[in-house]
Amino acid sequence: YFEDASNSSDDYKRNRIRHKIIPVLKEESDDFYNKIYEYSTLLLNASKIVDEKRDLFIKNNVSFSEYITFKKSILLKEDDFFIGEVLFELLKEYSLSSSNIKELINIIKKTSGNFQTKFKDLFYFIIEYENIYIKKSINEKNDVNILVNDIGIYKINDKKCLIVEEVSNNISNLDVLCYNKNNLPITVRTRKPGDKIKLSCGYKKIKDLFIDLKIPSEKRNESLICEKDGNILAVLGIKKSDDLKDLKESNICIYIKEL
Repeated sequence: YFEDASNSSDDYKRNRIRHKIIPVLKEESDDFYNKIYEYSTLLLNASKIVDEKRDLFIKNNVSFSEYITFKKSILLKEDDFFIGEVLFELLKEYSLSSSNIKELINIIKKTSGNFQTKFKDLFYFIIEYENIYIKKSINEKNDVNILVNDIGIYKINDKKCLIVEEVSNNISNLDVLCYNKNNLPITVRTRKPGDKIKLSCGYKKIKDLFIDLKIPSEKRNESLICEKDGNILAVLGIKKSDDLKDLKESNICIYIKEL
C-alpha cells in the first residue's frame, strides 16, 4: 500500500488529533476505541429517528409544485434543531452551511408580516403572513390590457387565458364574474396605483383590500381588474364590486382558466 507523506506531519489538524490527543485518551481508558464505537452507533441510531420524524413532517406539512410551501406556525411548533433539519432537507440541493440555516431560522422567527429575499443569490425565500415559500424564480408583474367585446377566449399569457361564455343562471362563485353581454365591452387589465373598488362600506383602495385579505404579493401581481367606463367591477377571483348588485340580468360569465 502507499502511505501518504502528509500523514506524518503535525501541520494538519487530523494528524495532531491522531498523534497527540488520541494517545492521551487511550492512556486514560483502555476501552477508548470501544466507547467511541458505541457513541458513534448511538448517534447513528438517533440520526435515523430524527430523519424519520423529519421526513414524516415534510410529507404531512410541505407542498411541492412550482415551488415549496409550508405554514410558518406549524414549523415554529418545533425546536430550532428540528427546524434546521427540515430546512437542510428541503434545501439540500443548495449545500447550505449551518450558519445559513440559522440565518433562515432567525428570519422566520423575527418576521411578523411579509418578507422576501433572494437568499445568497440561490433561491427566493418569501414569507407572506402565515405562508413560507421557497422558489427558484418569481413571477414578475406583466401588464395586461384586454378589451372584452364578445364571447370567446382571450389570451393572458402562456399559462392563462380569459374565458367569456354564455350562462343561463347567475353563478355564485367568487372566481367567476357574472355580467350582461349587452353591457360589453369591458376592459380586463392589471391593477394600477390608486385603483378603488366600491364595497358596501364605501370605496376601498385595491391595495388596502389586498392587505385586509392577506393576499400574497405574487397573487397581487397576477391579479386582474375588470373595468367598465372607469368603474372597477371586480378583482377577478378576489372581490366583486357592489355596483354589480344593480345588474338586472346576467347572461355571461367571465373567469380565468389555467392552461
